[in-house]
Amino acid sequence: MTSETVDANQAVDANQAVVARERRHLVHGLGVVTARPPAIEHGSGSRLVDATGREFLDLFAGAGRCVLGHGDRGFAAALADQAGRLAVTRHPSSGRAAFGEALTEVAPDGLTHLSMFSTGAEAVDAAVRIAREATGRRGVVVFDGSFHGRTAGVAGLTDGRWLGAGPADPQVRWCPFPSALDDAPADRLAEALDAVAEVLGQPGADVAAVLVEPVQGTNGNRPAAPGFLSALAAVAQAHGALVIADEVLTGFGRTGRLFVSAAAGHGVDLMVIGKGMANGFPVAGVLARPELVEQASRRYPGFLSSTYGGNPLAVAASSYVLDALLRRGLPERAGRFGAAWAERLRSGLADGPLDVTVHGVGLMLGIEVGADLSAPQWAALDQRLADHGLLVGRSGRTLRVNPALTIDESEAEEAADRLAAALAVDGSELEDRGPMT
Repeated sequence: MTSETVDANQAVDANQAVVARERRHLVHGLGVVTARPPAIEHGSGSRLVDATGREFLDLFAGAGRCVLGHGDRGFAAALADQAGRLAVTRHPSSGRAAFGEALTEVAPDGLTHLSMFSTGAEAVDAAVRIAREATGRRGVVVFDGSFHGRTAGVAGLTDGRWLGAGPADPQVRWCPFPSALDDAPADRLAEALDAVAEVLGQPGADVAAVLVEPVQGTNGNRPAAPGFLSALAAVAQAHGALVIADEVLTGFGRTGRLFVSAAAGHGVDLMVIGKGMANGFPVAGVLARPELVEQASRRYPGFLSSTYGGNPLAVAASSYVLDALLRRGLPERAGRFGAAWAERLRSGLADGPLDVTVHGVGLMLGIEVGADLSAPQWAALDQRLADHGLLVGRSGRTLRVNPALTIDESEAEEAADRLAAALAVDGSELEDRGPMT
């Protein structure tokens, strides 16, 4: 046995010991797709280190949450300072007032009311409740491939392929999602808008809102067809329905804009935010037109209360992140950097045996594998990526690349080389080594 084999076995054993300890007592779904996941101990920027000291390039950043990268000293200091002064209160505070002012200043036009929560699912649930109370209607239009959360309150709004099939919710109407990646995207756009108009125009449709992701993240980072949001808003408005933009993934600079919905003419009535909002600290929110919140809250004063929503620590984290994004121009950088990196990935992966294509917008990229792989082969490919020191997400046949917005050129170049090496294999060479025991 070579020294390299011994070192590799020791690395697997050290990580396995940590994972085994967790699995004895914890049951959770953290999106770890590999059979032998590394046990991550610490990180810096876009690099993470496991229990053995091995380094990984983090191309998923906690499903897009860690927009400033790992170990940001200013972020840590902001949280530490706030924790030392005040961690919990339900009362008003100057910090929360200042954050509300700063965020609504850069939010899409008209969205001047902020409600804070702890998770994206909680925020989606609140946005739908606002729409229903404000309109007096119950129905919600959603789109094939969507992901809006896993809790009981919003699971019916999420495509069954991400949660498993469940009973259909009669208040939820499904329509096709027109993607910029479709063949003949203009035709798919027209078909989707016609489908929405047909649903909204049915006698007794009773639709309160249309809920849409500008880029479908869990469905492989698939951008909507150009012009879809503005055209959708016009259709919804014509039928008295509100538009809720789910920007939990796209918000806070990932696509090259602070918010996709801020583009002129989108006509969004409510916007759900989360993930990148606080660099991984658990916080989410709903931005809304103030008259909607007033109408929705009239009967129930505590309608939008949340145990942890808007707590001082969440406000400190969110305030630091928003300031850093704007001060450092990270949304604009994500647009430029992501476009250039996507071209680098296309050229580096073009001749591989798995027939991959690269798509996406800004630093919300997808690497779609064209090869027809079995489930064991996919498991082997997931593990192969980790073995090459890469942490990525995957949905179906698409690798999701949502790195920190601070990823630098050397890290991106190194990631491109590692991806090319990891994907330089055909299906017949992929062998699933099975789960850790």
